[in-house]
Amino acid sequence: SEVRLALSPRLSTLFLAPKVRRHGVNSFAKRRAAHVEIGGQFLLVEVQVEEAVAERETQTTVRISGRKSAGQFHFMEQESGEVEDAVAVNGVAIFNPYTNTGTDAFLDGQLDNWGGHCGRADDYHYHIAPLHLYGTTTNTLPIAYALDGFAIYGSTEPTGVAMTTLDANHGHYLSGVYHYHGTAAAPYMIGNMVGQVTEDANLQIIPQAQSMPIRTAGTPLSGATITACVSNGSNGYNLTYTKSAQTYKVNYSWTSAGVFTFNYIDPSNVTTTATYPNPMPPTAICSVPTLPVELVSFDVKMLKNTVQLTWQTASESNVSHFEIERSSDAKVYDNIFQTKATNTNTIHNYKTTDNTPLSKISYYRLKSVDFDGKTDYSKIQSVNFDKGLSENVKIFPNPFKDALQIQSDSGSYFYNVSDALGKVVASGTFKGSSIINTAPVAKGFYFIALKHIETGVSEMRMFVKN
Repeated sequence: SEVRLALSPRLSTLFLAPKVRRHGVNSFAKRRAAHVEIGGQFLLVEVQVEEAVAERETQTTVRISGRKSAGQFHFMEQESGEVEDAVAVNGVAIFNPYTNTGTDAFLDGQLDNWGGHCGRADDYHYHIAPLHLYGTTTNTLPIAYALDGFAIYGSTEPTGVAMTTLDANHGHYLSGVYHYHGTAAAPYMIGNMVGQVTEDANLQIIPQAQSMPIRTAGTPLSGATITACVSNGSNGYNLTYTKSAQTYKVNYSWTSAGVFTFNYIDPSNVTTTATYPNPMPPTAICSVPTLPVELVSFDVKMLKNTVQLTWQTASESNVSHFEIERSSDAKVYDNIFQTKATNTNTIHNYKTTDNTPLSKISYYRLKSVDFDGKTDYSKIQSVNFDKGLSENVKIFPNPFKDALQIQSDSGSYFYNVSDALGKVVASGTFKGSSIINTAPVAKGFYFIALKHIETGVSEMRMFVKN
């Protein structure tokens, strides 16, 4: 019943009972590597297990041919070497925290002030969350997007409040939508992928950005600082860096035939020249399988006391049926509807209605089931019958004088303005925004009745005219 852990880098041996908390998993399931929390610290370990069951809450997770089942994560610790996991909003790729040698690039001192470095002096990329971008953008906007589609924020929530408690995947849900957060401590940005990604046989996310190397990789220069990189013409660069208070230079250029020449100049001004022939042409390292379902959209909408669910597919292949699943907590789901797939290569629309939605918030997701038993899930959508209109409609100012302004981005509304005696002084409909002329009305108390035309939800608010 023991789990044998080979600790990296010392490779010493440690014996632990199997109930060791892992990111997103309660026990080990034949994982090659993992972060394990021991005494409040996370250690990178290699795991060898003969029999174990991976469990997340009460559900057993199952790997399905490169696609993800519900509750299945892409474990970042399984990635071997530098693998892109996200893209920053400035377009720079973000790799996992580990280099090709399995070293934490940040702790090893390989990263610059912005959390990145360049590979062989060319393809710059980050290894941790680029939190410095908040110096040029609003702190309520994402700084990056993970390859599973979810946004990555810094120390502030999208609502403007300070970051709240993170789950084992380094993120959490907000209004039914998941997002990650970047921090200065491991795992820095993403603990495990929550959304759906495609993996190759080596458990790497595909597709990946690729560039063919001109030369073999050298030893990382820990403590080196690039001080200059300037063009030496139309086909080369002169790079200068310092290390241990000494200056080094790498001047490189290439011919039209693709032959690269590197001149390495040491602090004593001694030059070593190396020439590299035309590198191999770029070739694809993986192929992305054709998905059984090309889902165009999945939408939910409150309609009086019911919820209308619609989805559209652009193509279907080998799909048995679709299921609508509903949850009250976005964790445990129940199947509430099932319909056969059409398996066509043209646009097809589906629709159903939940006539008995939950009294408060309902989370919905679309599940597609293939004939071979493989499954896929849509993004989660939600509706909230308990929210009313307060969060959806803004009316201002209060107190008011000559005009009231109404704003909403959630459909069409009917409004009715009446005085304290119940006399209607203004009424109408709006979608988006509207200005109510209140110049003719006398000072006093007024009541504005709102009704959402699509859902029938209504509300009344009180305002004062000065």
